[in-house]
Order: sequence, then structure tokens, then C-alpha cells
Amino acid sequence: MDSIDLFEAMSTQLSARGYTDEPVLDADVERILEAATWAPNAANRQLWEFIVIRDAAVKKGLAALYRKSLALLADSMPGVPLDLTSGQAPGADVATVSDPVRTTYIKGADPRTAPRTMLKWGANLAETLEEVPVIIVVGWDRSGFPYSTDGIFKTFTDETVYTGVMPAVQNLMLAARGLGLGTCLTTVANIYEGKMKELLGVPQPVQLVALLPLGYPSVPFTPRKRIPIGEKLHRDRW
Repeated sequence: MDSIDLFEAMSTQLSARGYTDEPVLDADVERILEAATWAPNAANRQLWEFIVIRDAAVKKGLAALYRKSLALLADSMPGVPLDLTSGQAPGADVATVSDPVRTTYIKGADPRTAPRTMLKWGANLAETLEEVPVIIVVGWDRSGFPYSTDGIFKTFTDETVYTGVMPAVQNLMLAARGLGLGTCLTTVANIYEGKMKELLGVPQPVQLVALLPLGYPSVPFTPRKRIPIGEKLHRDRW
């Protein structure tokens, strides 16, 4: 299909957590990954690595690790169990979240940024991840760092992993949207990075940064709801 306008792609880029079984062409995957490599990156070292996964057994293993990670993450969230019969949580200014993994509420959350279905979507992806046509795991080869990792530079180099690779991830996601494909940036499985690397045969120096399902989304692309920029904009000073 023909690509779409960049601003349309950005404004309708959803975090797809449900996919159809329509196959994804290898040519489209390669086109998307090439677009990822056009991104700016730390010192132009281009230390990103991409693992494209179609094998059913590998996807099944990743899905199991993803579910385990999501359960652990959900269990760490502040909150108390809800009474599902009423769907209400005690107290004021509370955003509720219902999920098969855990039912919790988050005090003080802005309802515009903490939708009730947030964890439910995540659980749906976890339950169906092995059925997604393609999974892309993105890594960053720390052995190519030109910087010291000692002392005060450690935090800087840790941050460089993400500043170096996340622009490529966003390029990947926008390119997918431009071709009518959906994806979702997830880092949940990084909780069990060691087991992921073992499953995928990833060398020790490579840090896994993100896991992205890729396919045709089960819901249509629509404009995203966002807090108005005027509430987040500061000029010259806070």
C-alpha cells in the first residue's frame, strides 16, 4: 500500500495489543527496519541490533516470558484489590484498572492518562503474543561504546543505550504505521532479559531494549487522545 502523511502517521499511531492473522510480508519488514536505521544515534555508531522472529516455538517462549514479566510488574504496582462486583475502589481521585493478572487502583492518577483498560490491554497482548505474525526484539551492542563506563560516566553510558536506540524504534513504529501495520513499544520482558537472551542466543554485550509485536491491528487506526499541549508547555522557565 502507499504510505501516508507523516503527521497523520504520528497522530494515529496506536499501541496495538491485538492483531489479525493476516501475514506480514518480508519486504515490508525489511523496509521498516531500513527506516529504523535512518534514525539519529549516539556518535553515529549504529549499535542497534534487530531480531525478527517468526518461528512459532520461539514466539511461544517469548510469550511465556512476557506473561511472567507482566505478572511480576502488575504485582509490584501500588494499589489494593477491587471489588469486581461493584467496579469501584474506595477513596476519591482514583483511576481503576481491571486486568486478569491483577486488579488494582492507582491513587492520584490523571484519568486521561490511566485508562481503566490499561492493564487489560497489556494482558490481551500477553495472552496472544505468540499468535502475532512477527515479533521484533531490539538490542544495543554496548561493546561498541566509545565512552568510559566508570564512575560518574556510568549513568551517562546507561542513558546512551536508550538515546542511541529509541529514535530508531520510533522510526520503526512510524514506518510500520505508514504501511498500515501496527506495533507496540514494550519493555516489560526486559525484567527477564537474561532468559530472553538465552532463548534468542544473544551475545552478552548486547543489551535488550524493546520487544515490538508487528502485524495488522484488530482495531482501526484513529486519532489518539492526548492532554492539550498548553498544559505541558513552559516558555523560558517552568
